[in-house]
Amino acid sequence: MAAAVVGGAFLSAFLQVLFDRMASREVVDFFGSSKLGKKKLLQKLDAALLSANAVLDDAEEKQMTSSSVARWVDELKDAVYDADDLFDEIATENLKREAGIESRPLACKVWSFASDACMSRFGDKLEKVLERLESVVKQRQVLGLREGIRERTPRALPTTSLVEESGVFGREKDREAVVELLLSDRSEKNTIVRLESCKHCVSLPPLGQLPSLEELIIKGFDGVTRVGNEFNGSNCIPFQSLKYLEFADMCSWKEWASFAIRTEGLAFAHLQELCIINCPELSGGLPSHLPSLSALSIEKCPQLTSSLPFAPLLRKIDLDDCGNVSGVEPLLNGTELQDMEIKNLSTLPLRFLPPTMTRLNLEDSHEIELPIHRCHESLQYLNLKKSCDSLISFPLEVFPSLKNIQLVEIEKLEHLSNSDGSPLLLHSMNISDCPEFRSFPAGGLAAPYLTSLELNDCRHLKHLPENMQALLPSLRSLKISSCPQLMSFPERGLPSKLVALSLSNCDKLITGRKDWGLQSLCSLKTFVIEQEKNIESFPEMGLLPASLTSLYIVGFDNLTSLNSKGLHSLSSLENLFIGECPKLHSFPKEGQILPASLTTLLIYDMGLKSLDNLGLHHLTCLENFRIIGCGSLRSMPAEGLSSSLSNLFIYRCASHMIELLALQALLLPRSHSG
Repeated sequence: MAAAVVGGAFLSAFLQVLFDRMASREVVDFFGSSKLGKKKLLQKLDAALLSANAVLDDAEEKQMTSSSVARWVDELKDAVYDADDLFDEIATENLKREAGIESRPLACKVWSFASDACMSRFGDKLEKVLERLESVVKQRQVLGLREGIRERTPRALPTTSLVEESGVFGREKDREAVVELLLSDRSEKNTIVRLESCKHCVSLPPLGQLPSLEELIIKGFDGVTRVGNEFNGSNCIPFQSLKYLEFADMCSWKEWASFAIRTEGLAFAHLQELCIINCPELSGGLPSHLPSLSALSIEKCPQLTSSLPFAPLLRKIDLDDCGNVSGVEPLLNGTELQDMEIKNLSTLPLRFLPPTMTRLNLEDSHEIELPIHRCHESLQYLNLKKSCDSLISFPLEVFPSLKNIQLVEIEKLEHLSNSDGSPLLLHSMNISDCPEFRSFPAGGLAAPYLTSLELNDCRHLKHLPENMQALLPSLRSLKISSCPQLMSFPERGLPSKLVALSLSNCDKLITGRKDWGLQSLCSLKTFVIEQEKNIESFPEMGLLPASLTSLYIVGFDNLTSLNSKGLHSLSSLENLFIGECPKLHSFPKEGQILPASLTTLLIYDMGLKSLDNLGLHHLTCLENFRIIGCGSLRSMPAEGLSSSLSNLFIYRCASHMIELLALQALLLPRSHSG
């Protein structure tokens, strides 16, 4: 497979033309004249171009994966253009001289004076061109570009009926170089072509003529305003083998001209994936029929008003900020569409979903209405974010096969319903930032396979789903955040297989913690509690189950002490994380506070002044101890550290506690400080 990375590769062909121009008699004589005396500069320019040419093979390969090398190729290209422009000016000046005023002595004197000034100006320009080129060439070593020297001899442009010698590029030599490069490798079958950052080009080469081309990427052609028949070339059926086509970062492109009439709809007959990304001026002219297309992606094309192509085999479509695009319903009707992602669209009609659709993602599409008047039996994944502003009640029964649902920032959503009460196939549910959300289905959420439930910023929610213990037997993770009206857990408690429970900024729920009934949750391993304003001592004896292995206590504004009995009773606890508790300054003398099973302890952003009485030396299983952001802490515990400790990390703690007080024999040989 030959990959023609034309964004830099045509430089090699272009350089051959430039070498010939430099060796021409007019240039050599011009810079070698006694008046100018710049022949050595010309030789240096030749040497610099040779040095760049020697690493082009390696650069063209590496630019695909290295943005630094890609920038180097662009800079080299600009420097070469400067040199070519200089030689163009010299050629023009020679033509003027040949047409000079031979019979008028006074005019000849004026011309001689002007000519001397002109030659001096060209000499200065040559010095600047050389300085820029040498600066670029020096970077080749930093980038690690290897030499694979190309031949300098110019290659004749092959004669072929496949080449249209029309104005393909803004620079004539660019066009010749690109066409030569592509056609010179025909014997190797170009299957991938990438044209990138050709900022001087005003139209595209006839790539439709390449019979084996399967993948084409065109990116950063700032001067192209129209893609028309010159792109297809002279073949009666252009792009016979193309499967993937991408246009990206075409800042001036406005129109994709129709090709269907001339080729009778046969162009792009095998195209499977079409991507158009960041073409802000593109307004219309998309292909009308792509019979093999399976994936369509259009992003950041805000002026687009064209109808989407009809694609009966389409499986995936992504539309993001693409104006007033039309023709979506024909895509939904009678296609094999399975995956649909819509972002930043407001006028898109979405009256129904195809029966094959399994995934739907709507974001920042406020005026789109979710089609809930009919059953969608195939949909399994649904994500609504800042969309469907008119949605008040979400009928779960309409989506009986739904496995994952996310409802985020749905402004008017108040309820979930399940009118027939039949069990759902849900595996995960996330309801976040829905300010009006109030309730789950009456009688409870019957979802026997649900493993994860997340509720964030639902400020009117007062109750969790009823009968969770029975109706959600598979629930493993429950996360509740910023639900200030939530009063309590369900009367019969939480599901017995719950493994992780996280509570944050739920004042009323945490106030009633004595009625949580977590002691019966023998599978609970992780408990996170955050953003609490009223608790002064935590955790109370009997509040948490002995099965707990990880405990996070974060953001307690008024916590002044750790409850030694409550902590010590957690006989399986391995990981303890305490942070952002500004009023916790010290630990009471109440015997051992921490359970002996602890292996990892993290204390961060605290007002601690001392670690005394924490009983670290008794923790025979402790391996990792981290202290971060405790600016008032100035010493290690007087009783020392655990003999099992293997990693000690201290950061932002009073100059790391004066470098750990010179390690003052508190640390064992295996311990480390950071």
